[in-house]
Amino acid sequence: EYAAFNTTEEQALDLEAGDEIAVSVVSEEGAVSITIQKEGAQPIYQGEDLTTQDFTVAVEEAGWYTVTITGSGAVGSVDLEARTPA
Repeated sequence: EYAAFNTTEEQALDLEAGDEIAVSVVSEEGAVSITIQKEGAQPIYQGEDLTTQDFTVAVEEAGWYTVTITGSGAVGSVDLEARTPA
């Protein structure tokens, strides 16, 4: 959870093909942007000025992915969970 988040944070995830990244965004005010990208590749997800929502991003190729979260006057939270579907 954050109050007046005005920065960029990155998290690296080692993922396998078929994994999923579950994302939960709570946006009370300000702007939140998220990019999920495999090193050296185009983003598999890119969203700007996100509203409160839950979504899942499918991973098609194994490798290291960087999740970049950028806030501008953002109040709320972003939760990420990497998981392997049953």
